[in-house]
Amino acid sequence: AAEAREDATGAREEAATAQTARRRALEEAEEAEAECRAARAEAMRARTAEAESADASRVEGEARAAAERRAADAEREAMEAATTAAKATAVAGQERARAEAAEEAARSAEERARRAREEA
Repeated sequence: AAEAREDATGAREEAATAQTARRRALEEAEEAEAECRAARAEAMRARTAEAESADASRVEGEARAAAERRAADAEREAMEAATTAAKATAVAGQERARAEAAEEAARSAEERARRAREEA
């Protein structure tokens, strides 16, 4: 009977030790799961940051392309305005030359009329 009691006590101690080891293993598993969740969350944050960075780069590229298009449009409009101004200047020069020729013709006609009056 004493031997049976010792065996029972030993079995209880082994069961308690096994129970303690089981609890420790469960706690370690929970800690490992928590670390895994934290690592997954960090990976998700990193992927989100990478996607946001890619979006920002894309938006920056689109803005740069739009600015370049606007600059090219403004340059083209400036060249068109310069061409129009050059044409207008040329037309004004032609008109001035015609006006000067008309004035000269009028002076010449007046001079001929004056001479004709004097001769008459």
